[in-house]
Amino acid sequence: MKLTFFIIFLLFSFTSVIAQTPQNVFCQFEMTFEEIYACTLISANITSVTEPLSITGTHLSSKSSLDVKILQTPQITDHGVILITFHPQFFEEFPNLDEISLSFTDMEILNLRNCGRITKLTLIDNFLREIPSRTFENCTNLKFLELYFDRIEKIYDDTFKGLENLEILNLLDNPLLKITKNSLTDLVNLREFYFGFGSIEIGALSHMKNLEVVDLFVLNLNTSSTKSLLNGLTNLTKIHLLSNFIDNEIFDFFSQFKKLEFLNLEDNEFTEIPNLAFDGLENLKLLSLTFNKISVISQNSFKGLDSLEILRISSNFITDLNSLPFSHLRNLIELDVHSNNFGILPNDIFKNNQNLEDLQISRCQLTELSAETFKPLTRLIKIDLSDNNLSTIPPETFLNFPNLEIFFFSGNPIKRLNSNSFGTLHNLTTFNVFLCEINEIEPNFFEKFPKLNIFNGMMNECINNIVDEVFKIDFMKTNVFSLCFENWQSSMGTTSPLLSTTTSVSTTTGNGKRLNFRIETLMIVFFIIRLIK
Repeated sequence: MKLTFFIIFLLFSFTSVIAQTPQNVFCQFEMTFEEIYACTLISANITSVTEPLSITGTHLSSKSSLDVKILQTPQITDHGVILITFHPQFFEEFPNLDEISLSFTDMEILNLRNCGRITKLTLIDNFLREIPSRTFENCTNLKFLELYFDRIEKIYDDTFKGLENLEILNLLDNPLLKITKNSLTDLVNLREFYFGFGSIEIGALSHMKNLEVVDLFVLNLNTSSTKSLLNGLTNLTKIHLLSNFIDNEIFDFFSQFKKLEFLNLEDNEFTEIPNLAFDGLENLKLLSLTFNKISVISQNSFKGLDSLEILRISSNFITDLNSLPFSHLRNLIELDVHSNNFGILPNDIFKNNQNLEDLQISRCQLTELSAETFKPLTRLIKIDLSDNNLSTIPPETFLNFPNLEIFFFSGNPIKRLNSNSFGTLHNLTTFNVFLCEINEIEPNFFEKFPKLNIFNGMMNECINNIVDEVFKIDFMKTNVFSLCFENWQSSMGTTSPLLSTTTSVSTTTGNGKRLNFRIETLMIVFFIIRLIK
């Protein structure tokens, strides 16, 4: 009997010792880029808040746990840190902790009873599923809360109780989460709200009179529900409504947002931009209408946008720019109209856009260029004309562009590179003619670009090496272009054409190769003179 009791006692004692074995956490103490002292968790496996926590790591010279302001995980997915729950001993070990940033830790339970000093909490890619009532009620100083892709399915009307000082809330990528009209009522001072891939009830934002930034991403919003959600939030400076079902009927709604600087309406159901569509938005600096179904824009579509600096209307169905829709945008710096079908650029399309620095007009079915079109754009830094059907660059097209640094012309059926198409572009560093049909290059062509260090000429006819990017080479001495130079010299001889008429017929075969049929009419001056005589 005594032996039995003794064995039971030993087993109980052994079990107790195991139960009290501390969960080990190893910190790498370091200074962040902002010179803030941080504990980066290198290894941890916390599964319970009842078991004691052992936090180890070597402090930097003259630093201690009292100096730690940030608790974080490494910026990689497989860091090996497992935190099923947040252990309260972190707050005891680091009493002056100000910021927590934990990613990919498999966290399931938020335990934030001692979070009174925390001002920033970031939890990314975890398994929270449900955030109970009053989870954050002790986090009274919290100003930034990010719960991104944490697989949250349910929150309660009082989940955010106590967060009267919260300014930024990010709930993006929680697809099963539904926000009711009462879910956010405690967030009276919220300035920025980000939510996507879930659902939101009408009235959920109506009390947020201080809201400045709203991002409602992939929420199946239509025009009516969008108006109901945002109406009266007149302090908004940024509105993101990406990938919803909003249509033309919403344009007159935006006029109430006098402070608006950024409007993203990408991937919706717009088919046209009527006159004065954005009337009253005199502070708007960025407008994006990419990936819609817009086929019509008018001369006064953008009238009133005197401060607009960036306009993106790529990937639409625009076929005609003769209305000169950009003529009111005198402060435009970036214009992106790629992947439309207008074919021709009117000569005066950019007549009032002298401040333009970045122009993207690739994949627009362009068949010809005019030197007059680009003359006003003397401040241009980057231009992209890739993947059109341009067979020539007319003389002096890019004659006066002292600031041009990047020139993209890939995927066009151009056969010759002439120096007279360009002025001396002192600042050009990147020239891309990938997958063209170049067979001749004027020998002094590269003299126009003294700073050129990246030339992508891969997949052309006369370049005799597979050249993706050539860095900092002497373009006149390298043999990469020797055949191109020789072909030019040959074409300038007595047998070369002085008048060349080129007809380009493009089709597409099953493997995507372009077939070109060139018809040339040769006229030799000497022969003509003989005939006249």
